[in-house]
Amino acid sequence: MTPFFVVYLVVQKIRFLARMIMQHFGVISAMSRKELEVVFNTYDTNGTGAVPVSALKNVLRCLGFEPRRCEVVDLEAKVLARRKKLGLSQGIFNVDDLVDVLGSRLNEENRMAEMRAAFELFDSDSKGYITVEDLRKVTQELGENLDEDQLKEMICEADSSGEGRVTEEEFYKIMKKTHLY
Repeated sequence: MTPFFVVYLVVQKIRFLARMIMQHFGVISAMSRKELEVVFNTYDTNGTGAVPVSALKNVLRCLGFEPRRCEVVDLEAKVLARRKKLGLSQGIFNVDDLVDVLGSRLNEENRMAEMRAAFELFDSDSKGYITVEDLRKVTQELGENLDEDQLKEMICEADSSGEGRVTEEEFYKIMKKTHLY
């Protein structure tokens, strides 16, 4: 079995485990939707379920985004196009419009949260990096019995600095290469 294939199997199991944990607690998607609704309702002062498109930039900032002008213009155009396609009033947006146009951003945040959770599964003592010992522990917990050379090879494959350990940034890079995240 090649080291990459082993990484793939381990990552698949970790990803499954991370999703199960998040699904169990309803953390990601429910939190994102709820957060959108809370911020949206702050700007929906009349309680009509609609907010002027001109408030989109402020709504985004309250959600923690720091959009550039061109991003705001792009998102406004997406909102207007969506509403036009659905035959809805122009110049305003609702929560569903917000969810629709922010979907890719929220999905990216979800992927990052999954990767963070996976990294934390390996780095259980919060040192900020993964060692061969961390990798051994997790692979054994997942039922993958790998020898020392395989574990070291996996660390070497992800370790771009040559320190014999994998930082969080290096972990994210290798996860993105697997196309699982």
